[in-house]
Amino acid sequence: MNSLEHFKASFKFEKTDRLPIHTFGGWVETYDRWLKEGLPENWRESNYFKEDEVQGTGIHLGTNGYSPFFPRFEKKIISEDDDIVIYEDEHGRKVKQRKAERNISIAEYLEFPVKSRVDWDRMKQRMDPDVEVRYSTLRKHPSTSKRTYPVVQVMSGTFRVLWHLFGDVNMAYVFYDDPELVHDIMRQWLKMNTEAIDRIMPDTDFNVLNIMEDMSCNTGMMVSPEFFREFMMPYYKELISHVRKHPSVFGIWVDSDGDVSGLIPLLLECGVDGLFPFEVQAGMDVTKIREQYGKRLVIRGGIDKRELAKGKDAIDRELERVLPVFLKTGGYFICLDHQAPPDISLENYQYFLDSARSFKK
Repeated sequence: MNSLEHFKASFKFEKTDRLPIHTFGGWVETYDRWLKEGLPENWRESNYFKEDEVQGTGIHLGTNGYSPFFPRFEKKIISEDDDIVIYEDEHGRKVKQRKAERNISIAEYLEFPVKSRVDWDRMKQRMDPDVEVRYSTLRKHPSTSKRTYPVVQVMSGTFRVLWHLFGDVNMAYVFYDDPELVHDIMRQWLKMNTEAIDRIMPDTDFNVLNIMEDMSCNTGMMVSPEFFREFMMPYYKELISHVRKHPSVFGIWVDSDGDVSGLIPLLLECGVDGLFPFEVQAGMDVTKIREQYGKRLVIRGGIDKRELAKGKDAIDRELERVLPVFLKTGGYFICLDHQAPPDISLENYQYFLDSARSFKK
Protein backbone atom coordinates (compact mmCIF):
# COMPACT_ATOMS: atom_id res chain seq x y z
CA MET A 1 0.00 0.00 0.00
CA ASN A 2 1.19 3.54 -0.69
CA SER A 3 0.93 6.45 1.75
CA LEU A 4 -2.37 7.72 0.40
CA GLU A 5 -3.90 4.27 0.74
CA HIS A 6 -2.52 3.92 4.29
CA PHE A 7 -4.03 7.25 5.34
CA LYS A 8 -7.41 6.76 3.73
CA ALA A 9 -7.83 3.23 5.04
CA SER A 10 -6.76 4.25 8.55
CA PHE A 11 -9.28 7.09 8.70
CA LYS A 12 -11.96 4.58 7.67
CA PHE A 13 -10.75 1.86 10.09
CA GLU A 14 -10.06 -0.45 7.18
CA LYS A 15 -7.34 -3.11 7.12
CA THR A 16 -3.81 -2.04 6.15
CA ASP A 17 -0.63 -4.02 5.55
CA ARG A 18 0.97 -2.11 8.46
CA LEU A 19 0.22 0.85 10.72
CA PRO A 20 1.11 4.15 9.02
CA ILE A 21 3.92 6.30 10.46
CA HIS A 22 3.31 10.04 10.72
CA THR A 23 5.44 11.65 13.45
CA PHE A 24 6.23 15.11 14.79
CA GLY A 25 9.99 14.69 14.29
CA GLY A 26 12.29 16.34 16.81
CA TRP A 27 13.23 19.63 18.39
CA VAL A 28 15.77 21.87 16.66
CA GLU A 29 18.30 20.83 19.31
CA THR A 30 17.45 17.17 18.67
CA TYR A 31 18.38 17.48 15.02
CA ASP A 32 21.59 19.27 16.02
CA ARG A 33 22.47 16.17 18.06
CA TRP A 34 21.40 13.71 15.38
CA LEU A 35 23.47 15.45 12.71
CA LYS A 36 26.51 14.91 14.92
CA GLU A 37 25.53 11.26 15.31
CA GLY A 38 25.36 10.58 11.57
CA LEU A 39 22.04 11.95 10.32
CA PRO A 40 22.61 13.03 6.69
CA GLU A 41 22.18 16.71 5.86
CA ASN A 42 19.61 15.79 3.20
CA TRP A 43 17.53 13.62 5.56
CA ARG A 44 14.28 15.38 4.68
CA GLU A 45 14.70 15.08 0.92
CA SER A 46 15.76 11.45 1.15
CA ASN A 47 13.01 10.48 3.64
CA TYR A 48 15.76 9.06 5.82
CA PHE A 49 13.34 7.88 8.52
CA LYS A 50 11.08 6.12 5.96
CA GLU A 51 7.85 7.68 7.16
CA ASP A 52 4.71 7.63 5.07
CA GLU A 53 5.00 10.47 2.59
CA VAL A 54 2.80 13.48 3.34
CA GLN A 55 2.72 16.77 1.45
CA GLY A 56 1.14 20.15 2.15
CA THR A 57 -0.67 22.77 0.12
CA GLY A 58 1.82 25.51 1.00
CA ILE A 59 -1.02 27.84 2.02
CA HIS A 60 -0.69 29.37 5.49
CA LEU A 61 -3.94 29.34 7.45
CA GLY A 62 -2.04 29.26 10.74
CA THR A 63 -0.58 26.71 13.14
CA ASN A 64 -0.02 26.73 16.90
CA GLY A 65 3.01 29.01 16.59
CA TYR A 66 2.32 30.78 13.29
CA SER A 67 -0.70 33.04 12.84
CA PRO A 68 -2.99 33.15 9.80
CA PHE A 69 -2.48 36.93 9.55
CA PHE A 70 -1.54 38.30 6.11
CA PRO A 71 0.14 40.46 5.13
CA ARG A 72 2.69 39.78 7.85
CA PHE A 73 3.94 42.49 10.17
CA GLU A 74 7.43 43.85 9.75
CA LYS A 75 9.79 42.16 12.19
CA LYS A 76 11.52 44.73 14.42
CA ILE A 77 14.17 44.31 17.12
CA ILE A 78 13.27 46.43 20.14
CA SER A 79 16.28 45.66 22.34
CA GLU A 80 18.96 43.01 22.74
CA ASP A 81 22.05 42.05 24.70
CA ASP A 82 24.38 39.07 24.53
CA ASP A 83 21.74 36.67 25.85
CA ILE A 84 18.26 38.11 25.28
CA VAL A 85 16.47 39.70 22.34
CA ILE A 86 13.10 41.48 22.53
CA TYR A 87 11.38 42.00 19.21
CA GLU A 88 8.06 42.46 17.46
CA ASP A 89 7.52 39.40 15.31
CA GLU A 90 5.82 38.97 11.95
CA HIS A 91 2.54 38.11 13.74
CA GLY A 92 2.34 41.40 15.64
CA ARG A 93 3.47 39.98 18.96
CA LYS A 94 6.11 41.44 21.26
CA VAL A 95 8.41 38.55 22.16
CA LYS A 96 11.29 38.00 24.59
CA GLN A 97 13.62 35.12 23.72
CA ARG A 98 16.98 33.64 24.63
CA LYS A 99 19.32 33.79 21.66
CA ALA A 100 21.09 30.47 22.23
CA GLU A 101 18.02 28.31 22.86
CA ARG A 102 15.40 27.67 20.22
CA ASN A 103 13.16 24.81 21.37
CA ILE A 104 14.59 24.24 24.84
CA SER A 105 13.63 27.72 26.05
CA ILE A 106 10.03 28.78 25.41
CA ALA A 107 9.70 32.39 24.30
CA GLU A 108 7.94 34.85 26.61
CA TYR A 109 5.13 36.72 24.86
CA LEU A 110 4.99 40.22 26.29
CA GLU A 111 2.21 41.68 24.14
CA PHE A 112 -0.33 40.53 21.55
CA PRO A 113 -1.80 42.59 18.71
CA VAL A 114 -5.39 42.96 20.00
CA LYS A 115 -6.28 44.72 23.25
CA SER A 116 -9.54 46.34 22.16
CA ARG A 117 -12.25 46.29 19.49
CA VAL A 118 -10.40 49.05 17.64
CA ASP A 119 -7.34 46.79 17.39
CA TRP A 120 -9.53 43.99 16.05
CA ASP A 121 -10.97 46.28 13.38
CA ARG A 122 -7.39 46.80 12.16
CA MET A 123 -6.47 43.12 12.42
CA LYS A 124 -9.59 41.84 10.68
CA GLN A 125 -8.21 42.75 7.25
CA ARG A 126 -5.28 40.39 7.91
CA MET A 127 -7.80 37.52 8.08
CA ASP A 128 -9.34 38.44 4.73
CA PRO A 129 -9.44 35.34 2.47
CA ASP A 130 -8.81 37.53 -0.59
CA VAL A 131 -5.38 38.85 0.48
CA GLU A 132 -3.35 37.65 -2.49
CA VAL A 133 -0.03 37.21 -0.70
CA ARG A 134 -1.57 34.32 1.24
CA TYR A 135 -1.67 32.24 -1.95
CA SER A 136 1.78 33.07 -3.29
CA THR A 137 3.23 29.85 -1.83
CA LEU A 138 0.60 27.46 -3.22
CA ARG A 139 2.03 24.06 -4.17
CA LYS A 140 0.25 22.30 -7.00
CA HIS A 141 -0.08 18.52 -6.80
CA PRO A 142 -1.55 15.92 -9.10
CA SER A 143 -5.20 15.21 -8.33
CA THR A 144 -5.96 12.68 -5.61
CA SER A 145 -6.73 10.01 -8.21
CA LYS A 146 -3.25 10.41 -9.71
CA ARG A 147 -0.98 10.61 -6.66
CA THR A 148 0.39 8.14 -4.11
CA TYR A 149 0.54 10.43 -1.05
CA PRO A 150 -1.99 12.45 0.96
CA VAL A 151 -1.99 16.25 0.94
CA VAL A 152 -2.69 17.97 4.25
CA GLN A 153 -3.98 21.49 4.91
CA VAL A 154 -3.02 22.96 8.28
CA MET A 155 -4.98 25.74 9.97
CA SER A 156 -5.29 27.50 13.31
CA GLY A 157 -8.41 26.46 15.19
CA THR A 158 -10.87 28.63 17.09
CA PHE A 159 -9.02 28.72 20.40
CA ARG A 160 -5.66 29.12 18.71
CA VAL A 161 -6.66 32.11 16.57
CA LEU A 162 -7.98 33.84 19.70
CA TRP A 163 -4.62 33.16 21.33
CA HIS A 164 -2.80 34.66 18.34
CA LEU A 165 -4.89 37.80 18.76
CA PHE A 166 -5.10 38.19 22.55
CA GLY A 167 -2.71 35.82 24.30
CA ASP A 168 -3.80 33.62 27.22
CA VAL A 169 -4.67 36.29 29.79
CA ASN A 170 -6.62 38.78 27.69
CA MET A 171 -8.41 35.96 25.90
CA ALA A 172 -9.73 34.75 29.26
CA TYR A 173 -11.25 38.18 29.90
CA VAL A 174 -12.73 38.87 26.47
CA PHE A 175 -15.26 36.01 26.74
CA TYR A 176 -16.84 37.95 29.62
CA ASP A 177 -16.04 41.53 28.66
CA ASP A 178 -17.09 41.48 25.00
CA PRO A 179 -18.68 38.18 23.92
CA GLU A 180 -19.95 39.72 20.68
CA LEU A 181 -16.35 40.56 19.75
CA VAL A 182 -15.48 36.87 20.14
CA HIS A 183 -18.34 35.91 17.84
CA ASP A 184 -17.22 38.50 15.29
CA ILE A 185 -13.73 36.99 15.33
CA MET A 186 -15.16 33.49 14.98
CA ARG A 187 -17.28 34.58 12.00
CA GLN A 188 -14.20 36.00 10.32
CA TRP A 189 -12.24 32.82 11.15
CA LEU A 190 -14.97 30.79 9.44
CA LYS A 191 -15.12 33.08 6.42
CA MET A 192 -11.33 33.12 5.98
CA ASN A 193 -10.97 29.36 6.15
CA THR A 194 -13.97 28.26 4.10
CA GLU A 195 -13.27 30.70 1.28
CA ALA A 196 -9.54 29.99 1.30
CA ILE A 197 -10.17 26.24 1.16
CA ASP A 198 -12.55 26.69 -1.78
CA ARG A 199 -9.84 28.66 -3.53
CA ILE A 200 -7.15 26.05 -2.84
CA MET A 201 -9.10 22.98 -3.93
CA PRO A 202 -9.08 23.44 -7.74
CA ASP A 203 -5.27 23.44 -7.74
CA THR A 204 -4.58 21.12 -4.81
CA ASP A 205 -7.40 18.85 -3.69
CA PHE A 206 -6.18 18.08 -0.21
CA ASN A 207 -7.25 15.02 1.78
CA VAL A 208 -6.76 15.79 5.47
CA LEU A 209 -7.45 18.93 7.48
CA ASN A 210 -5.18 19.48 10.49
CA ILE A 211 -6.79 21.91 12.95
CA MET A 212 -4.15 23.16 15.35
CA GLU A 213 -5.52 24.15 18.75
CA ASP A 214 -3.54 23.27 21.90
CA MET A 215 -6.56 24.15 24.02
CA SER A 216 -5.75 21.77 26.89
CA CYS A 217 -3.02 21.63 29.53
CA ASN A 218 -2.04 18.84 31.90
CA THR A 219 -5.17 19.37 34.04
CA GLY A 220 -7.74 19.66 31.26
CA MET A 221 -9.28 22.17 28.87
CA MET A 222 -8.18 25.83 28.98
CA VAL A 223 -11.67 26.97 28.03
CA SER A 224 -14.77 25.59 29.68
CA PRO A 225 -17.00 23.10 27.83
CA GLU A 226 -19.81 25.67 28.13
CA PHE A 227 -17.71 28.34 26.41
CA PHE A 228 -16.62 25.87 23.76
CA ARG A 229 -20.26 25.13 22.98
CA GLU A 230 -21.22 28.81 22.88
CA PHE A 231 -18.25 30.40 21.12
CA MET A 232 -16.57 27.64 19.13
CA MET A 233 -18.80 24.67 18.37
CA PRO A 234 -21.21 26.44 15.96
CA TYR A 235 -18.29 27.63 13.82
CA TYR A 236 -16.53 24.26 14.01
CA LYS A 237 -19.68 22.52 12.79
CA GLU A 238 -20.13 24.91 9.90
CA LEU A 239 -16.48 24.66 8.88
CA ILE A 240 -16.49 20.86 8.93
CA SER A 241 -19.78 20.64 7.05
CA HIS A 242 -18.33 22.93 4.38
CA VAL A 243 -15.02 21.07 4.10
CA ARG A 244 -16.73 17.70 3.72
CA LYS A 245 -18.50 18.95 0.59
CA HIS A 246 -15.14 18.53 -1.13
CA PRO A 247 -14.96 14.83 -2.13
CA SER A 248 -11.17 14.57 -1.77
CA VAL A 249 -11.34 15.15 2.02
CA PHE A 250 -11.47 11.94 4.05
CA GLY A 251 -9.98 13.07 7.36
CA ILE A 252 -10.31 15.94 9.86
CA TRP A 253 -8.36 15.87 13.08
CA VAL A 254 -7.30 18.25 15.81
CA ASP A 255 -3.99 18.86 17.56
CA SER A 256 -4.04 19.52 21.29
CA ASP A 257 -1.48 18.76 23.93
CA GLY A 258 -2.42 18.05 27.53
CA ASP A 259 -5.37 16.23 29.00
CA VAL A 260 -7.93 16.09 26.18
CA SER A 261 -10.41 13.78 27.91
CA GLY A 262 -12.99 16.57 28.20
CA LEU A 263 -12.33 17.86 24.69
CA ILE A 264 -12.80 14.58 22.80
CA PRO A 265 -16.61 14.30 23.06
CA LEU A 266 -17.04 17.97 22.11
CA LEU A 267 -14.93 17.59 18.97
CA LEU A 268 -16.69 14.38 18.00
CA GLU A 269 -19.98 16.25 18.27
CA CYS A 270 -18.54 18.83 15.85
CA GLY A 271 -17.76 16.11 13.30
CA VAL A 272 -14.01 15.75 13.87
CA ASP A 273 -12.55 12.32 13.03
CA GLY A 274 -9.52 12.19 15.32
CA LEU A 275 -7.00 13.81 17.62
CA PHE A 276 -3.27 13.89 18.29
CA PRO A 277 -0.77 13.60 20.05
CA PHE A 278 -2.15 12.25 23.41
CA GLU A 279 0.55 13.19 25.92
CA VAL A 280 1.24 10.37 28.36
CA GLN A 281 2.58 12.75 31.03
CA ALA A 282 -0.83 14.46 31.00
CA GLY A 283 -2.51 11.14 31.80
CA MET A 284 -3.48 10.15 28.27
CA ASP A 285 -3.59 6.38 27.69
CA VAL A 286 -4.56 5.73 24.07
CA THR A 287 -5.43 2.10 24.74
CA LYS A 288 -8.11 3.19 27.23
CA ILE A 289 -9.27 5.97 24.90
CA ARG A 290 -9.72 3.41 22.10
CA GLU A 291 -11.67 1.21 24.49
CA GLN A 292 -13.92 4.15 25.39
CA TYR A 293 -14.56 5.55 21.91
CA GLY A 294 -13.97 2.57 19.63
CA LYS A 295 -14.13 3.41 15.94
CA ARG A 296 -15.57 6.86 16.56
CA LEU A 297 -12.08 8.31 17.08
CA VAL A 298 -8.93 8.06 14.92
CA ILE A 299 -5.82 8.23 17.12
CA ARG A 300 -2.35 9.49 16.27
CA GLY A 301 0.38 9.29 18.90
CA GLY A 302 0.27 8.31 22.56
CA ILE A 303 3.72 6.62 22.57
CA ASP A 304 5.65 8.06 25.51
CA LYS A 305 8.61 10.01 24.13
CA ARG A 306 10.38 9.82 27.50
CA GLU A 307 10.82 6.06 27.14
CA LEU A 308 13.00 6.43 24.03
CA ALA A 309 15.85 7.96 26.01
CA LYS A 310 15.99 4.90 28.29
CA GLY A 311 17.14 2.42 25.68
CA LYS A 312 15.88 -0.42 23.52
CA ASP A 313 14.28 -2.49 26.27
CA ALA A 314 12.18 0.48 27.37
CA ILE A 315 11.20 1.16 23.76
CA ASP A 316 10.13 -2.47 23.33
CA ARG A 317 7.99 -2.29 26.48
CA GLU A 318 6.33 0.94 25.35
CA LEU A 319 5.49 -0.43 21.91
CA GLU A 320 4.15 -3.58 23.53
CA ARG A 321 1.94 -1.41 25.74
CA VAL A 322 0.44 0.60 22.88
CA LEU A 323 0.51 -1.16 19.53
CA PRO A 324 -1.22 -4.57 19.95
CA VAL A 325 -4.70 -3.09 20.35
CA PHE A 326 -4.29 -0.90 17.26
CA LEU A 327 -3.02 -3.74 15.10
CA LYS A 328 -6.42 -5.33 15.73
CA THR A 329 -8.60 -2.25 15.38
CA GLY A 330 -6.80 0.05 12.91
CA GLY A 331 -7.61 3.75 12.92
CA TYR A 332 -4.16 4.59 14.31
CA PHE A 333 -1.01 6.43 13.22
CA ILE A 334 2.35 5.61 14.80
CA CYS A 335 3.68 8.76 16.47
CA LEU A 336 5.25 9.84 19.74
CA ASP A 337 3.15 11.89 22.13
CA HIS A 338 5.01 14.99 20.90
CA GLN A 339 8.33 15.97 19.30
CA ALA A 340 11.42 13.97 20.20
CA PRO A 341 13.54 15.91 22.74
CA PRO A 342 17.34 16.00 22.50
CA ASP A 343 17.93 13.36 25.19
CA ILE A 344 16.93 10.76 22.55
CA SER A 345 19.84 9.45 20.50
CA LEU A 346 19.59 8.94 16.77
CA GLU A 347 20.17 5.22 17.33
CA ASN A 348 17.25 4.96 19.75
CA TYR A 349 14.95 6.97 17.51
CA GLN A 350 15.74 4.77 14.52
CA TYR A 351 15.20 1.69 16.67
CA PHE A 352 11.78 3.02 17.70
CA LEU A 353 10.71 3.60 14.09
CA ASP A 354 12.10 0.30 12.80
CA SER A 355 10.51 -1.66 15.64
CA ALA A 356 7.16 0.09 15.32
CA ARG A 357 7.13 -0.38 11.55
CA SER A 358 7.70 -4.12 11.81
CA PHE A 359 5.72 -4.70 15.02
CA LYS A 360 3.60 -7.85 14.94
CA LYS A 361 1.57 -9.48 17.67
